[in-house]
Amino acid sequence: MGLRSVLAKTGEPFDEILSAVSGIGPIAPESPIVARARLQHRFYGNDTEDSYVGAYRTFEDWERLIDGLVARGFNEIFVPVGIEGAYVDLLTRFGYSRDEALDWIPLPSHQPWWLLQNMSSYPGGMSEELLAKRVQLGRRIIARLRELGVEPVVPGFGGVVPRDFGTPDGAFVDVPGNDWQGFDRPAWLDPRSTLFAEAASVFYGAVDRLLGPVDMFKIDPLHEGGTTTIDIAEAGRGIERAMQRARPGATWVLLAWQDNPRRELLDALDPRRVLVVDGVSDRHLALDREEDFRGVDYAFGAIWNFGGDTALGAQLATWNDRVEEWLKVPSSRLRGIAALPEGGLNNPLAMDFFASLAWRDGRVDVDDWVRQWTIARYGRAVPAAVSAWQRIVATAYSLPDDNDFSEPHDSLFAAWPSFSASTSSLFSPRTATYDLSAFAEALPLMSDAAGDLGRHRAFRFDLADVARQTVTNTARQLLPAIADAYGACDGVRYDELTRMWIQGMELLDAIAGTEPLWLLGRFLDEARAAGSDPEERDRLERSQRLILSTWGPLVPATTGALSNYAGRDWQGLMGTLYLPRWREFFTWNHPDRPRAREITDADWWHRDQDWVDSTDRAGIRSEPSGDIVALAGRASVFIERVQGALSQRVTG
Repeated sequence: MGLRSVLAKTGEPFDEILSAVSGIGPIAPESPIVARARLQHRFYGNDTEDSYVGAYRTFEDWERLIDGLVARGFNEIFVPVGIEGAYVDLLTRFGYSRDEALDWIPLPSHQPWWLLQNMSSYPGGMSEELLAKRVQLGRRIIARLRELGVEPVVPGFGGVVPRDFGTPDGAFVDVPGNDWQGFDRPAWLDPRSTLFAEAASVFYGAVDRLLGPVDMFKIDPLHEGGTTTIDIAEAGRGIERAMQRARPGATWVLLAWQDNPRRELLDALDPRRVLVVDGVSDRHLALDREEDFRGVDYAFGAIWNFGGDTALGAQLATWNDRVEEWLKVPSSRLRGIAALPEGGLNNPLAMDFFASLAWRDGRVDVDDWVRQWTIARYGRAVPAAVSAWQRIVATAYSLPDDNDFSEPHDSLFAAWPSFSASTSSLFSPRTATYDLSAFAEALPLMSDAAGDLGRHRAFRFDLADVARQTVTNTARQLLPAIADAYGACDGVRYDELTRMWIQGMELLDAIAGTEPLWLLGRFLDEARAAGSDPEERDRLERSQRLILSTWGPLVPATTGALSNYAGRDWQGLMGTLYLPRWREFFTWNHPDRPRAREITDADWWHRDQDWVDSTDRAGIRSEPSGDIVALAGRASVFIERVQGALSQRVTG
């Protein structure tokens, strides 16, 4: 079934909904547009995206995603779906029962970190029925990509195995000496061994049989700090030999992230069969990728939504300049772009700008590009909309490239409550990454444009996004004032400001409720639909709740700091998880009460587990509702009230 026929079932105009979700313009060209890309590799897909936004999505969901990506010119797409089948074949061939193999494989919500050799078995519960669905889905996705001339990229075999794999004395298995965020890592089967070669042969044979022919495999040994006694260069040669024996001419794709790929590994490989997708091209000031990547082809990459959080923003100015600079380096091996959001379906402007890097010649005037993009997105020029987006790009999409982050600040509403909270995820910026007041100027302009564009599908999505982000930003202005009132034992001031905080969260829940992409109920429904019986449906829903909240057990959630990593302003998530937390916190710490003991991260984890384990749908919607034009007006009034309350304290 094609994208047009799928979307026709929604009852909404095809061009408008496609524009909102995929960023494709609403007006078809009168004649074919012919262009030649200047960069050969146009890669899409973070290892974690299937987990954070689509662990249980259907083929129709994947088809919509693929069509949107192909329309932007991407020609290599990462597909981890169904690779579980190859691992089950591998383990059963080496003496494990099917139940043991399935127990070792996490549910789809957490599989990326298993494939990256970070963890295994958590959360458990893979069933034969779910495995069969995933393998069938993966095969259909890969076939669809082939139909469109797109190269599928699937996880290859780097040696991730259970700790008891192989010979009784474990002679060929290396157990990493360090954990990952509090999780025990699985073992690494020594790629230098004959046992590895045998296992790889089984694995690649299963991939070919279950998923179809693939010529690009992604493998990242020792991801995020894994330790080993195995020689890295020799290990690389072993992995490469096994891959080439199974699929001659295949390309090994590696992610540049933290210390990977290590120089000694790249030096050992055939550079003609390697592609590095750089996850930090825009993250650090001083980078020499020609030296770092040892003459291997690489793609300029960016990650702008860690955990798939809903924050608006990216580094357009850095992308605009740095690609041109790197292409001009003598003997440059820059051969592509790599869009690597940890959770996609957000920031359509960033995706469109990033995709354009492969197709144009030289830098662009960003201000003019934004004007043209706004006209193309809405089908006509509306000055207020153009002015709004130019303000948004001058703030949220002009992030600094010297703060060691490639994303904007996240939502404090999503944080475990504290008077000193500075981020919901401890891996995100601690301070505002742009001028919040300047960003807020865009909202009334967007509301002005609603008179002309209020019925346009893409515009309604954008208006909701800008209203959501503007209200979210007020938390960074309110929380220090609330902390001051608490410290001064000013109960009246404390009540006024905390009441505004709660009102902001309630407003956010309503704004998010206007968009299907931001409904927790939809996310949970996808999981339940993938289950084969009531018990499995509950288990899969729990895995979705888990990845959005505590992420894992107590130690990874607290000591490993994985809690609230996704930090999304979603309907249902805001109203049933975040808002009750803050209400409880503000009541517990009211200045008129005796000083209460501090609520620890462990306390919040235990409290959130009740929500994770629940299947209660009160306050969680699966269908959008509400008038976003009216809600955006309410948001503007709310922001004025917040600014007024804060300024009174300053002048008083």
